[in-house]
Amino acid sequence: MLEIKRTLTQTREGLILRDEPKTEESYRTITLTKVMVKALLSHRAKQAQEKLVAGNSYRDQGFVFAHYNGEPVKPPQITHMFSEGVKGTDFHLTFHGLRHCHVSQLIAANVNIKTIQKRVGHANIKTTLDTYGHLLPGMDEAAAEAVEGTISL
Repeated sequence: MLEIKRTLTQTREGLILRDEPKTEESYRTITLTKVMVKALLSHRAKQAQEKLVAGNSYRDQGFVFAHYNGEPVKPPQITHMFSEGVKGTDFHLTFHGLRHCHVSQLIAANVNIKTIQKRVGHANIKTTLDTYGHLLPGMDEAAAEAVEGTISL
C-alpha cells in the first residue's frame, strides 16, 4: 500500500515546500502491484547505501525521490531524469503522462470509475469523467449487452 499524505511543490521562486494535499480526497491509500513494491524496495535499498556513503551529511527527510544527500529532487528534475531514461526506447511518454496512461489502462480494463477517481485523488467524480470520459466509447453498447439477458419478451 502507498499512502499519499504530503505533496511537494516548487514555487516560482524555486523554493520547495511540503504541502498538505489539495483536497481531503487527495489523502489516499493506493494498492500497489507486486512489481511496484519490488521496484520501490530496490530503490529504498539504493537510498540506504547512499545514506551510508554520505554519513552525517545525509539529511533523511523520507522522500522517495531524493538526491544522494537526502535533499528532495525538484519536480522538473524528475521530469528531466525520466525523459533521459526513456531516450532511445520505444517508450514515448512524459513523467506526468504516466498518470494518464495509468488511468487509460484502468478504463480499458473496465475498472469502476469511482475506484479510478479515488486512486488518482480527484475531489469529485466529475473531474475524472470530464478528463477521461472520451476514453469510454462503447460503454452504451456494453450496458445494452448487460441488460440483454435480464429482459425477456
